[in-house]
Amino acid sequence: MRGVFFKNTQLYVIFTIESIAHYAGWNRTESIQLPFPCASLFVRKMDSSNSSSESGDCACDEVEEFEDLATEELEKGTISVYNRNGELWCPFCFAKKKVQYKYGELVQHAAGVARGKRGLEAAGKHKALLKYLKMHMSNMEEPPKERVVRLEQQTPISETTVRDEKLVWPWMGIIVNINNSVIVDGKRVGPGNNEIKSRFSRFNLKDVQTKWNYQGHLGVAILEFQKDMIGYGDAQDFERSFMEVGRCKRDWETKRISSEGPGKELYGWIANQQDYNKEDVIGKHLRNKGNLRTVAEVNTAWLQQNNQLVQNLDATIQNQNQMLQDSNRQVLSLQSMVAKTEKARHDAELARRCMEQLHKEELHAVEQEANRAMQMREDEIKKDQQKLIIELEKVQIRCNELEMQEVHNKTEQMKREKEINENETKMQLYRRIEDLYKAQEAKKLLLIKKQEGESNSLLVDQHKQQKLLVNRHRVEQEIQAVEAVLETKKLEANQGLEGISRMQTLEDKLEELKAHKEDLEELNKCLTYKERELNDEVQNAHKVAVKVLEKKGDEKHVGVKKMGDLDQEPWKVACKKKFKDSPDGWEVHFATAVSQWDERVRDVQWDPFKVIEVGEGHEWRLNDNDEKLIELREEYGEAVFDTVTTALEELQKYNASGRYPVPIPWNYIQNRKATLGEVIQFLGTEPAKRAGKRKRRA
Repeated sequence: MRGVFFKNTQLYVIFTIESIAHYAGWNRTESIQLPFPCASLFVRKMDSSNSSSESGDCACDEVEEFEDLATEELEKGTISVYNRNGELWCPFCFAKKKVQYKYGELVQHAAGVARGKRGLEAAGKHKALLKYLKMHMSNMEEPPKERVVRLEQQTPISETTVRDEKLVWPWMGIIVNINNSVIVDGKRVGPGNNEIKSRFSRFNLKDVQTKWNYQGHLGVAILEFQKDMIGYGDAQDFERSFMEVGRCKRDWETKRISSEGPGKELYGWIANQQDYNKEDVIGKHLRNKGNLRTVAEVNTAWLQQNNQLVQNLDATIQNQNQMLQDSNRQVLSLQSMVAKTEKARHDAELARRCMEQLHKEELHAVEQEANRAMQMREDEIKKDQQKLIIELEKVQIRCNELEMQEVHNKTEQMKREKEINENETKMQLYRRIEDLYKAQEAKKLLLIKKQEGESNSLLVDQHKQQKLLVNRHRVEQEIQAVEAVLETKKLEANQGLEGISRMQTLEDKLEELKAHKEDLEELNKCLTYKERELNDEVQNAHKVAVKVLEKKGDEKHVGVKKMGDLDQEPWKVACKKKFKDSPDGWEVHFATAVSQWDERVRDVQWDPFKVIEVGEGHEWRLNDNDEKLIELREEYGEAVFDTVTTALEELQKYNASGRYPVPIPWNYIQNRKATLGEVIQFLGTEPAKRAGKRKRRA
């Protein structure tokens, strides 16, 4: 593009034809129709091999080719020798300052350029223009100039030039002489807004308003175009379409007052200052809908608005790009942190699993060995006890027999003393075996007491670890606060030495807090490892206590209870009552119902619980509105319902993930879980009770 300027309120754009053709690579002659009133441009692909050394015949052929093309366009009317003001101009030299010619001046101009001083293309086109002027417009040739007679009358002076002409903005067009001869109900009618808008749709109308009064349709319509310069181009095309057929504003004003009249054709033009200031319906509408502005003012405002929009978009894009870069950096940093954390977690998980597996294997081996040795020792003690009891009974019988007999001689006396000594020896042996059994029982009690102490130590360590986690969280918060303050102080470091000193103090404090945080993390690891070991030992003690109580416990004091088993007594009562007349017998229904509900209670897919808020935490509670529980209560009654809910609550408390019954030590006296102390006390009193029973039997 070579330049842009305003002339006669029209926007002219000047192109370098050769450069467009060279870069576009067109292989044929084409016509470019621009969206504003200027001449069509003819371009032809310029062969790079053309040079000043081409023969004269080739040059003549090229000139003739341009001449033929221009002649064809002039004959068709695509190119006009008149501008929008009806004045003669050169359609091929619209970049020149002088764009208005008289007939003789235009002929002289075309003849001069046709000599070829401005190139082959210009020569061909101006030859066509010269031929067209002489063929079709020779009657406009001016008479010879008068050298004496001059025009002395005063000519009217225009208040504003065409460039500064004020038009109505938003751009509006006026159509008059619309057919309104049809009368309906005493009023004139004519085409409506939509009809006119569709007929002139090629001008991209924004709105159409036809004018009416008490007599009906006035035969006038006002068209509104878009507010921008594209809308101005549409308005010019609208006015030009009427001007080319001789029905513009000037024609309307001339024919309206003539004897012939305007006829039945439509007349149209762009609304300007004269229309705006009229006191008729058109002027009132224009004043209500718009104001007067020059094309230069609208174009300047439009360019400023577009420039501001471009600047805003550019700033927005820069901000978005900066935000995107910051986000990418943060994402990369977070991804790196996540990868490191995931690797550390994976390594710790592998180490934990290895340690757990090794510890489990060692515990399993120790437990098997201890159980085997204990079982062998118990079997031996039971055999010895049985033998001793038999021998003791024999001795007791013999003693009774000896007491009943009369010992008269010394030999029998000595034999009796010998038997007494032998019996005394056997009794001593029995006491030694009894003491050995008590020692073994005492060792078991000491082991359980030791596990109880380790359990208490585990609780203490857990409290310590919780406090440690709280302190660690507090230290992390302090580190974040110090880092934030330090970041602020770095920004204020230019204020002086005092700010630098405060920043150094904060950096020292930050390093101290980070070191303290590392110490806390190390201590937390140690406590976690110790807690895991103690927890494993407590679980082993729990298993040992369950095994011991399975053999020596009872359901009157302390024993083993399977949490999650259904209490069958209420089921028996309910089934006896419900199925007493059943031909199959209530026992069959009882067994079927208990088996069915036992499987249902253990089904992990059934979740009859709900979560409720308690204070600042949450708790799991049974959902009494569960359909299965409601059906159970209605069918078997409240007692059976209580057995199922109790089993569900026990499973939720002791084995929520597996949903199968687990054995635990149980205090049947107080109906609760037995502590390790109660288990130790019960096992300590059992040998004494058994010894007392044996003495009473003896």
